Amino acid sequence: MKNASEAFTGTGAGGKPSDDWKGDFYEINDAFTQRQNPPKAAALEEQSWTIGNSTLQMMWDTKWHEYIRGIMPEENYLRINHHRKTAKQIFIESHRDLIENSITELKETSVACSAVAGIIASVAFASTSSTSGGGGNGSDNKGLEVGKLESDTLAVASLVGLCFSVSSIITFLSLYNSLKQADDFRRSLPLKLLLGLIFLFLSVVAMIISFSSGQYSLLSHHGRSFLIPLYAATFFPLCLFVVVQIPRCFDILKTIISSQLP
Repeated sequence: MKNASEAFTGTGAGGKPSDDWKGDFYEINDAFTQRQNPPKAAALEEQSWTIGNSTLQMMWDTKWHEYIRGIMPEENYLRINHHRKTAKQIFIESHRDLIENSITELKETSVACSAVAGIIASVAFASTSSTSGGGGNGSDNKGLEVGKLESDTLAVASLVGLCFSVSSIITFLSLYNSLKQADDFRRSLPLKLLLGLIFLFLSVVAMIISFSSGQYSLLSHHGRSFLIPLYAATFFPLCLFVVVQIPRCFDILKTIISSQLP
């Protein structure tokens, strides 16, 4: 049928609607029309359709499939066509290439981020071990005395970095080992990807704070004036990386919690 309402209104070959059908006939037709002809006048709506990678595109398409399924009668969704295929089977087959590309992207992202999180976890563990075992009253290292603000910041930041980095590794491993079915792109996979990226960002920030507080406590009062440009040079790549990744995180979050369709 060319129009989604033909099968219910009796104007097409689908016959008349059943008496217990209470839905809006034209709501379905409008949804299909909007999906096939997205508005191009507004820049924001145009941007919603130009999604940056296969994973986000698959997330939005899965959301559209869920929306169409929700406004159609359940018996129509379970029916088979003349090829003996259900609506879900047709959706999976038509998105086979997109699903494969999305799975490849998720695996590559999981491997890369897990490697970074593993490095941060090893550094955080070494920093936590060193701060917990040194710096007492009898220690020769006067810059890391217990009770000083710098040493306490170093210890807390190292522990926080270790916790978030380990959490990031576990999340990305769970994402990598997921079955990655078509329905999982609606909430399960986006949520794991979002949590993994957030944990990774927080672990990087914690390790930079730990490194900065350690260096600050080891230098003399006159040498600390040179740390400001060094800190600025260290934080600049991180800020640039976060600025690039934040829109992606917001897009993922939008697909999870937003009820608005593109």
